[in-house]
Amino acid sequence: MLAAVAFANLIVAAMQFGLGAAAPALRSDLGLTTLQLGFVLAGAPAGLMLGTYGWGVLADHTSERRVLTAAFVGFAAAALASAWAAHDQPVALLTLLLLITNAFGSATHSAGGRAISAVFPQRRHGTVLSIRHTAIPIGGFVGGLAVPAAVAGASLAWALVGFAALGLVVALALWLTLAHVEVVQRAVTTAPLPRGRSPLHRPVLWLLAIGCSSVAFVQLGIASFLTIQLVDDGGLTLSRAALVFAAAQLVGAAGRVALGIWSDRVRDRLALLRGVFAGVFVLVVGAVLVTNPSVDGVLLTLILVLSTTWQGVGVAAAASLAPEGRTGSTLGMQTTLNAAAFTIAPIVIAFVLHHGGWTAVELVLGGMVLVAVASLTLARVRRDAPSSAVNAAASE
Repeated sequence: MLAAVAFANLIVAAMQFGLGAAAPALRSDLGLTTLQLGFVLAGAPAGLMLGTYGWGVLADHTSERRVLTAAFVGFAAAALASAWAAHDQPVALLTLLLLITNAFGSATHSAGGRAISAVFPQRRHGTVLSIRHTAIPIGGFVGGLAVPAAVAGASLAWALVGFAALGLVVALALWLTLAHVEVVQRAVTTAPLPRGRSPLHRPVLWLLAIGCSSVAFVQLGIASFLTIQLVDDGGLTLSRAALVFAAAQLVGAAGRVALGIWSDRVRDRLALLRGVFAGVFVLVVGAVLVTNPSVDGVLLTLILVLSTTWQGVGVAAAASLAPEGRTGSTLGMQTTLNAAAFTIAPIVIAFVLHHGGWTAVELVLGGMVLVAVASLTLARVRRDAPSSAVNAAASE
């Protein structure tokens, strides 16, 4: 079951990050400006933003198996429609269909996370959710190599046809593997579980989500334009830049598992997240200060690596703070804010890059990381306050 949900995450991430890795080719093939490219790349995360909370609420009230299977059948159909739109159709239509495709794929973040957190004990959430979320940078690695190669060797349309086929494979795998989970849950459940209040009423969850989404902005802001920096300023070929991008995703994946295991030992996941975000800030400051484009490219790559490591721990922290019976909607809430950051990041970074260059971009990234560190600090204060404990008990 964990493997099937992780595979679903991998496919969705491969599309999102693969399009970013192929950005130079898409810019030339579609005849786009950098700002127009930012809007196209925002289509995929916009779909995640619009879909994930709804899938989580639906999973809280019905079967994860049905939700995930239906979602990935829809993912496959929408990806096929996107392939059609990639053939001389308006760019706005392609962007819309990419949004719809990823709105279906977003179910894996909330409904998939709910399925995993229900099966494994909380003491192992850091590890298992990090393993599941490791599929995202691995998907970035695969997509970072496969999508640029497919676009260069065939076309964007054929790359999207491949995603449609993979979506059907994912739907079948989820339907088969989650059947066992349903049987186990029916066997251990004798009465309906009480439901706590909506996670929207918990300030600590908002602070956690704001902090995580601020670093998500940094992650995708760099991921969307790193290959352009490496090609335009660093002098690399697209194939070498794509290899650097893919390697960063792979190292980030390893870091994600290591951080998840560490979080299960130290227990205080909010403090661990704050430390990671502080490390990202140090790297951003270094990028602002250097003047050599090649060194800047190295630092941006390191920022991408470190900003990729936190998501499994962030999800585990949210799951541990979720109201009773509201894990799906809690994870949906957090992923919605992350996806909102993913949506605006390519547009904002494209605008700032066009008008101010990479130093201006790095100043924006530094501001976002400061927001993240402050939010996690406040979240720890809110979590540890006596009134917070009383309110949490009352809401559950």
